[in-house]
Amino acid sequence: MVVELLPAYLRRSVEAADPDDAALPERLGQAIVSLANDLCAYADTDPRLAGSSSTVVAAVVTGARAFLAHLGDSRAYLYRDQQVHQLTRDHSLLQELIDAGHVEPGNADVHPARSVITVTTDVGRCWPVPG
Repeated sequence: MVVELLPAYLRRSVEAADPDDAALPERLGQAIVSLANDLCAYADTDPRLAGSSSTVVAAVVTGARAFLAHLGDSRAYLYRDQQVHQLTRDHSLLQELIDAGHVEPGNADVHPARSVITVTTDVGRCWPVPG
């Protein structure tokens, strides 16, 4: 559903925006949050979707800049100069436990909280597009 609906949310929130608009990153984040909220509301009305969720990473590229927003534990990476750099942090209970020192990163793959997503988004970030 995310793959099908995300383009429409981006068109409404981002497509008409001026590429130099300082609010563009926030508008991208708002599109992701709106989609997540609408999917949760829809899941409440359809028993087949009860308890379902999704994660997403979205990018809008304008000229030499890329704006990213993400939700959940899907990650964005930048590959530059033959090196991979993780750009986003997971929105998950497990990440919060790791950050607090309660879980060792090496135990993350088997931890029972590895699939528990927290609902936040990273917006307002801008990265140069690799040339």
